[in-house]
Amino acid sequence: MATKKLTGKVVLLVEDDYLVADALRAALEEEGMQVAGPYPSISSATRALDNEERIDAALLDVHLNNERVFPLADRLVDEGIPAIFVTGYGSETFPERFADLPRLSKPVHYKELFACIAELISSNAKQKGHAEKE
Repeated sequence: MATKKLTGKVVLLVEDDYLVADALRAALEEEGMQVAGPYPSISSATRALDNEERIDAALLDVHLNNERVFPLADRLVDEGIPAIFVTGYGSETFPERFADLPRLSKPVHYKELFACIAELISSNAKQKGHAEKE
């Protein structure tokens, strides 16, 4: 059952495991979100980000084949797009600069995921609204 908070929101999904990606995509769409992806690599996600008109949030697997997703996470942070790491890795894997980004452990619980996405999008909208008033 889709919630009004998330209906129509666009989520960039970066995950290289087909089964995990497909399950996440289906859950996000069932909740009313539009999914950009899933993309299995930084390069494919970057191309998508270049071409998308709007991304409201991003879900990032940390380890994509032989690369870490951190350069893409840097870009998302720079562009003010909220991101969530969905990973099996512990906190020692993450650079300090991502200490404030939320992390959900695999296997992810969808109720927790949807609440996290809703909170990030809401907080981001409030920050943008505050910045525009200044």
